[in-house]
Amino acid sequence: MNNMIIVKGIKKEGKLIGIEIKGHANASKKGTDIICAGVSALGYALLSTCKNLKLPLLKATDKNKIHVLLDFENSNNIQQSTINLLALQTYIGILEIANTYKGYITFKNQES
Repeated sequence: MNNMIIVKGIKKEGKLIGIEIKGHANASKKGTDIICAGVSALGYALLSTCKNLKLPLLKATDKNKIHVLLDFENSNNIQQSTINLLALQTYIGILEIANTYKGYITFKNQES
């Protein structure tokens, strides 16, 4: 059983243009895990906000992970700055959860 949430920040040209969240904390029984609930809420809020703002996304989500990635090549500077701010807010929120509940979340970064 996977006991770790992995959060990957995806950057391009110094801007955070996406986040991938996968895994499970397994901090408590299914349906009561507040770590998974908090991280999922932040990830789905990012996805929903990007869709409502009609940001051009390459990936959204699938069965086992939340993957929000801006279509950098087909986006303008305002869209790139918007996703950077939204993704950074999400990343910081998850970092706060990780600082409170140590050992359940790990972070990786990737240059796109």
